[in-house]
Amino acid sequence: MASTRIKLDVSALRRAGITRAKELRSALDAAVLYLAASARKRLREVAGEVFDRPTPFTLNAFRYRKLQCEAPAALVYVLPTAARYLALEVFGGERKPGDPGTVPRGILVPGRDAVLDRFGNLPRLQISEAEGARWVRTQGSAEVLILPGRDRPRIIAAAEDVAVYEPRLPFYDIIEEVVREPGPGALQHVLRR
Repeated sequence: MASTRIKLDVSALRRAGITRAKELRSALDAAVLYLAASARKRLREVAGEVFDRPTPFTLNAFRYRKLQCEAPAALVYVLPTAARYLALEVFGGERKPGDPGTVPRGILVPGRDAVLDRFGNLPRLQISEAEGARWVRTQGSAEVLILPGRDRPRIIAAAEDVAVYEPRLPFYDIIEEVVREPGPGALQHVLRR
């Protein structure tokens, strides 16, 4: 887990008439939560730019919450179910059969005859409920799911052994950027409300 700290000029608090410790803590907590919400919003925006057609499940996976600490603090994170497959988008690496987002045969790649959902994904039901479909090993090591047809077999999907990912979602950099740029102004934003 990465940590980012900022220093705030609390003179604006005094000018706003906030002098008691409890009021000060409340204003600082609100400023930190404002920054966390801004980081979540920016993560959603960048994910929308980086991924071809992100699903609501992916876009809604970015969250934040207040932490109970001595100093005001918040945690920006990804829901665990989404974090398992988004980790390779953040850090890079290889996805192999059995990893999140795969099936035991491997990484599914839509075939030329696949019916994709509105996000360009291959619905799992199409694989599990394709009556008469069968997996066939090709000349290489790949397997192809075909559905026999009158004219020609329909290729629904292929199962690849490995997919290599380059990092493309700079999760920590985005949060750092949000905290550094509007961070010092977060307190003034909270006080204007």
